[in-house]
Amino acid sequence: MKTPYALIDLNELVRRVLSDVLNLDVSVIKPESSLINDLNADSLELRKLMTVTGGYYVK
Repeated sequence: MKTPYALIDLNELVRRVLSDVLNLDVSVIKPESSLINDLNADSLELRKLMTVTGGYYVK
């Protein structure tokens, strides 16, 4: 059973809504602050995606 959106913090809420919309597992959606740990990322593509998703990217 999924946790109701009203019972989770805002950061987690955004991740879960994005996972529902993008039909992806929530574990692959990382906050923008996780980007610093992803040294192999294509920064231009991630910037485009973060613009679309409001600061989140799919890893």
